Amino acid sequence: MTPRRVLYIDLAPTPGGSVVSLWYLIRHLDRRRYEPVILLAQGNPYVTRFQHLEVSVYTLTTQQGQGVSFGPRVDRIRRGRFGAWIRQHPRLARIWHAGGNIGRWYRRFWPEARRIRRVIDEVRPDIIHLNAELVVNRPAALAARWTGRPTLCHVRGWEQWDLWDRWLARSVRAFVCISQAVARCLQAQGLRDTAIYVVYNGVDMEEIPTEAEPELFRALGLDPQRPRIGMFGRLTEWKGHQVFLHALTQVTAAIPDVQVIVVGGEEVADRGYQQALQALARRLGLAEQVRFLGHREDALRLYALVDVLVHASLRDEPFGRVIVEGMAAGRPVVATRGGGPVEIVRHGETGYLVPQGDPNALANAIVELLRHPERARRMGAAARADVARRFQARDTARHIMDIYETVFGG
Repeated sequence: MTPRRVLYIDLAPTPGGSVVSLWYLIRHLDRRRYEPVILLAQGNPYVTRFQHLEVSVYTLTTQQGQGVSFGPRVDRIRRGRFGAWIRQHPRLARIWHAGGNIGRWYRRFWPEARRIRRVIDEVRPDIIHLNAELVVNRPAALAARWTGRPTLCHVRGWEQWDLWDRWLARSVRAFVCISQAVARCLQAQGLRDTAIYVVYNGVDMEEIPTEAEPELFRALGLDPQRPRIGMFGRLTEWKGHQVFLHALTQVTAAIPDVQVIVVGGEEVADRGYQQALQALARRLGLAEQVRFLGHREDALRLYALVDVLVHASLRDEPFGRVIVEGMAAGRPVVATRGGGPVEIVRHGETGYLVPQGDPNALANAIVELLRHPERARRMGAAARADVARRFQARDTARHIMDIYETVFGG
């Protein structure tokens, strides 16, 4: 039987959760049934990783994740007094935003969709798999609609559709959501006739060690005899790094010898954010305790370095891949309550859930785990067992292939 060709489109400029999740999916895809082809943003580091999986990879220059500029004059107006006045008047703001949408379609979406269509015409896929939510995949969704190819959209974030998005959604046969919370958000957009599925992201547990390698402690200047906290994930404001640093002032007051690692790189649109966080750490007197490690290709090895994993998002997280990765390493998690983490973390069993934006609650939960290491170890063991039951990458791939068969046949 000839495998059906699937074109996966993900134009994220950096290797965030969507691209990492796609890599796991391709790794476990049954090549006897499905032949994957990938379209990524030019410069994304995961291009070579997909090529190592013996997958054809196309690349495209894109403005995704970088905002849209309408030129210096319009940008000055948007940031100035007139823009502020417009935002204070809802009716005028709607007209202004409608004009902005037309500008975005003309300046970015339409030209990008034409370039994506050329890739689709060359690949001739049986299925197009949009690997992120519709609102960030508008050019790809438009190109898929032009070609009439069967399309699935993998929703990994919160959807707030406008009129154009509702029109694009009509050509999507199925939506796959990464959590029940994301599915509820999608349903709130008024989707009626299109199938919605929930499939959690997964990990390969054998690649996430539960014991840290001694040389890692030496390489990073960490003392294995002192308590350690870790925060993993992209450096962007809504991830709550500033709240985490403020919480650490209380943690270090209670446990002065604590060590902290922050793992993750900056977003394209957030250049300089790491420097701002480092400056804040210095002002708070945390420069000696906190190490900013940046983006690490070996991040999965680093979870085993910490005693507690912290996830401090300021708004609802669609899923929380780093939470699952830390749990797979046998570490208890302190995460903010909202969205995917509520479905991942079992409060009091595999970690603690705390209110968003509350450094006091965050600090109290961290100190509780550090002061009771035996309880933390029990929670970590329960967390790892939970990942084995619910968040394995091979199961994610199996569910996705079942959806392909259900929706598209074959």
